[in-house]
Amino acid sequence: MKNRTDAVKLTIGSVAVLLPGCVRPPASTPYERQRGLVLVLPGIEGPSPWNASIARGLHDGGVDRAVEVYDWGTQAGVLTWWLHLAHHGRNIDQARELAEFIRDYRAAYPSAPIDLIGHSGGAGILLLALEQLPASVRVKSAVLLAAAVSPDYDLTRALGRTERGIWNFYSGRDVAFLGAGTVLFGTIDRAHTVAAGAVGFDTSRSSGDPAHDVYARKLHQVAYADGMAFTGNFGTHSGWASREFAREWLAPLVRSGAPPQPSFARTEAAPMLAADAAPASAHRRLSPELPTTRAADEPRADRGSPPWIP
Repeated sequence: MKNRTDAVKLTIGSVAVLLPGCVRPPASTPYERQRGLVLVLPGIEGPSPWNASIARGLHDGGVDRAVEVYDWGTQAGVLTWWLHLAHHGRNIDQARELAEFIRDYRAAYPSAPIDLIGHSGGAGILLLALEQLPASVRVKSAVLLAAAVSPDYDLTRALGRTERGIWNFYSGRDVAFLGAGTVLFGTIDRAHTVAAGAVGFDTSRSSGDPAHDVYARKLHQVAYADGMAFTGNFGTHSGWASREFAREWLAPLVRSGAPPQPSFARTEAAPMLAADAAPASAHRRLSPELPTTRAADEPRADRGSPPWIP
């Protein structure tokens, strides 16, 4: 066990070295790894400027922990993208390896926080990995960006493997990838439908009682709104990977678990709400053009297909 624990300490620092130089995120230091770990899971394209941009934005936003891009793909180029999306058995195996990686890191650094961020297909691998963690191992939070997962995916077990819950960022403007794309080619969980990264997750499983319902306590859904364009995120599939968006929206979640409140939206009249003080049903209007953060027990007035789906 000791040899395996020592190996994971070395591996965590080596993940970024395997990436091409043009997309390599900042290398982590031993000090950062001791403070905690943030894993960024790419989409089916594998390590790319998109996920490197997320990693850099987290550092820009004051995240002082190790930030690593975790490659669950084959590193064999564009011809394997279909394999990454459609081979469910392989994806289960990759998720199992990720769960083992998380478990080993927890053994090496028992008190260090772990956060997961998954973009597109990586969001699906993230959920599959959470489901395979033992009950004794939990991550601090998980963030889904443009998740290529079906809206009715059962999040119960994955939510239970987090301390502060899952944040799902979604956009109805993601027409090509999560509208037509997932209808035609399918989601990571092999459903041919508009993805949760476009319309949000169906919360009909929620009883609305935070005391007994993990959906009500731990699922936070954030719809795209025009104010996010200030960070270079225009609601497209790649918009969530904007370095400025990661700095202004994702870094605060990783640092403190607090509801997102970009610096340009902060006012004295609307102070940031501490995560531990916020009830599960709290709704935050950050500015007239920024979205309300919805807890799972809020009725979804905007459920249904986006206007571009007949």
